[in-house]
Amino acid sequence: MKYQARPHYLYNPAFTTPEIAQVEESFLTNWLSIHEPPDEQRLFHYTTLDGMQGILNSRSLWLGHVTSLSDRSEIQYGQQLIEEVFKEITKQESNDILRQFIQQLGVWIHAFAAHSMHHIFVACFCESRDLLSQWRGYAQRGEGYCLGFEFSSVTRIASNLDNLNNAKEPYLRKVIYLPTKQKELVSSYLSSLLPAVQAALSSSRLPKQDSMTNVTIMAIQSASILLDMLFSFKHPAFVSEQEWRLVWVTRNDFEPQGVNFRERLGQLIPYRPVYIFDNLAESSRSFPLRSIGFGPLLEPLRTRATLQLLLQRMSKAVHPISIQPSFEIFEAGFSLRPG
Repeated sequence: MKYQARPHYLYNPAFTTPEIAQVEESFLTNWLSIHEPPDEQRLFHYTTLDGMQGILNSRSLWLGHVTSLSDRSEIQYGQQLIEEVFKEITKQESNDILRQFIQQLGVWIHAFAAHSMHHIFVACFCESRDLLSQWRGYAQRGEGYCLGFEFSSVTRIASNLDNLNNAKEPYLRKVIYLPTKQKELVSSYLSSLLPAVQAALSSSRLPKQDSMTNVTIMAIQSASILLDMLFSFKHPAFVSEQEWRLVWVTRNDFEPQGVNFRERLGQLIPYRPVYIFDNLAESSRSFPLRSIGFGPLLEPLRTRATLQLLLQRMSKAVHPISIQPSFEIFEAGFSLRPG
């Protein structure tokens, strides 16, 4: 039942190179293990009262466009860090063809960070179920709620409530904050790619065309893992958030009907509602919510009783995704009240 992270390929090159594929396979063994929460570990989404009611009513999460997150420049942060590693390795590389390969990788990184081909939507989670900064920042300054989700091998997400049969496995990523770790990951991947590119160019398997065309196509094949890193990296100033994220990446020309907009401070904020469920059977789809915590500024007895009544009502509501009435309900372990 344990959730297994999968690779996410954004580009389909004209052909794939076995040497590159071998490097990817080797790197992904370690990379994907980072993004697999331990079995039965919950991930917590802090939200407001309106947010909690909306999530329970719809059985969905609103995935916000990455430009609307708390750190508006985080994609640019990942881009700049990757480009720094590229510059360092390019300085040490004397082979012009391999330098061109690094340059082509940079083209795809830049295009992705500029949202010229894809858009990234995410829902944010936290490893901790009782974190003061999260209560203050995302849960009505201590008057909100903390929803505990459990991702497993049967968890699925869908953008269309009327077609849950086309649901897919969730794309879940743990955020990496340490710059030395971030650079180490990029450097180890690129350092393994360069000899693979050289070996591929020396073989007779590549199409008979000029070497730069082959290099460009190999760069397309190699770029997806770097892009996966790009939106898994975040500035170390945010390390206290202990963030995981549910990711939905869409091309500019795909599924425009799935994007909605809300208003905040006079600006439009794009988001995608995504329905989430455990696909136990076609006739038995269950919302993977395991607990609800309430903030340190709420009255414990009243809030606990109200949540129990709310969950009992929700479990009886007619919906393609069912809610189980048995939840853990907990209160924050500290008080924000004076005295």
